[in-house]
Amino acid sequence: MASLSRPLPSGPRMFRATQVLFLNPADARTIGQWAKEVGTSKRTLGRLFALQTGMPFRTWRQQRRLLRTLELLGAGAQVTTIAMELGYDNTSLFTTMFRRCPGTTATDYLDARMPKMTELNR
Repeated sequence: MASLSRPLPSGPRMFRATQVLFLNPADARTIGQWAKEVGTSKRTLGRLFALQTGMPFRTWRQQRRLLRTLELLGAGAQVTTIAMELGYDNTSLFTTMFRRCPGTTATDYLDARMPKMTELNR
């Protein structure tokens, strides 16, 4: 799986968007909507974001959602609950998104990384 690091942009134009997405990964505003909110063009914001983070805005946001998924899975949340918290219309869309990155479903990903209860009792 690709690295899920989320470097933070240093510019003030991107700070608000990244701050909101840290607190609410389900926020679905596009980079165009963020650009309008911070008073710049979509192209300028996109260029600055990629320059300062090394990745496009869309990729950064997807990684934020994936990390939140892993946090919630680790806390025992159900896939349906996670999908709704992250703003997906249904579990199927969420599962498709998750499968693209690690190449497996969220449940299978967690099962492969968490020791089974029977293993803990040995």
